[in-house]
Amino acid sequence: MKLVTSAEMRAIEERAFAAGSTAEGLMQNAGRAVAVAVAHHLGSARGRRIVVLVGPGNNGGDGLVAARYLGADGAAVSVFLLTKRPGDDPNLAALGAHDGVAIVQLSAVDAAFRDVVARADAVIDAVLGTGRQRPLDGVVADVFEALKTHRKPLFALDLPTGVDADTGAVDPHAAAADVTLALGYSKLGLHIGEGAAHTGRVEVLDIGLDPKLGDGIATELLTPEWARAALPERPAISNKGTFGRVLVVAGSPRYLGAAGLACLGALRAGAGLVTLASVEPVRAAVAAYLPEVTHLPLPEHDGEPTPDAGAAVLRGLEGYDALLIGPGLGQASRTQMLVRGLLSAVESLPVVIDADALNALAKAPAWPSLIAGRAVLTPHPGELA
Repeated sequence: MKLVTSAEMRAIEERAFAAGSTAEGLMQNAGRAVAVAVAHHLGSARGRRIVVLVGPGNNGGDGLVAARYLGADGAAVSVFLLTKRPGDDPNLAALGAHDGVAIVQLSAVDAAFRDVVARADAVIDAVLGTGRQRPLDGVVADVFEALKTHRKPLFALDLPTGVDADTGAVDPHAAAADVTLALGYSKLGLHIGEGAAHTGRVEVLDIGLDPKLGDGIATELLTPEWARAALPERPAISNKGTFGRVLVVAGSPRYLGAAGLACLGALRAGAGLVTLASVEPVRAAVAAYLPEVTHLPLPEHDGEPTPDAGAAVLRGLEGYDALLIGPGLGQASRTQMLVRGLLSAVESLPVVIDADALNALAKAPAWPSLIAGRAVLTPHPGELA
């Protein structure tokens, strides 16, 4: 799934206009797609009470179009204008022709507004889109504070109001959406930082943009669909050696589960043979629930690998295609010596350096010089610091 910044989305729209599309045409497509998506989630639009919150720009225009289609499909639609719309707004005028649509210019969160929201089957947030985010204040802030206790489905049109499309920064007044209906492309801020916790389920809607317009977008979200497409076909004539052999140096008496999870991850990624190099308590724990993992016993004393453990790993590396080192190893001095010694000696195969192996490196001066071969480092924020 391609992810765009607000500037990239504007550039795509400009290229679409140059190719013959119009802003009004894209708005009609977007509003129709939103109406279809909301109706699908509710089972049907007919007989449903739907609140549409409308802001000042194109996002609000998309919401007005969606409200019109939902009203035409039999929904009882209440549109609340949280800011002024242009007097010649054609979408507002078209919406006013529907008997089943109530339009209210909201100046304050009052009992009547709360009652309509409480009885609604869904609320659509079409207030602020991918334009420049400003702090929420006034009636907009009050509305979204009220929505924080509203438990009916909240649909955000393109992105939740108060979430920055580029950084994922979230305004203190923002209410988390249950579903975000991204228009054309999903926005970067929906998937990073605090924004990822405010977007709910992200669904990308087709609004009629030529897919080729996004060919230059470099940022993508890894999804299960992407992973399935990226994995190579597994030939029928094969054996476990066909799919690679991984040696995992992991675990300690205190962190038994980390070694098992690392081995399970390698197996699920498709490795044909996974071998765990560890001390006896760890091997026993992993063998109990992952019988397909093979084992390389490490010499140990009091649950810690002895100084000659590194040599045992190096002797056992022949025939393997990758080495993973670090999960749950602990930070004992002998363990850190094991990590540094292995990383300095392994040149012939790629190494994934994780968890306590990263901690061992971080305590060494000029640590990059300790890595002899090709390596991938996988720090979480604390380890990265």
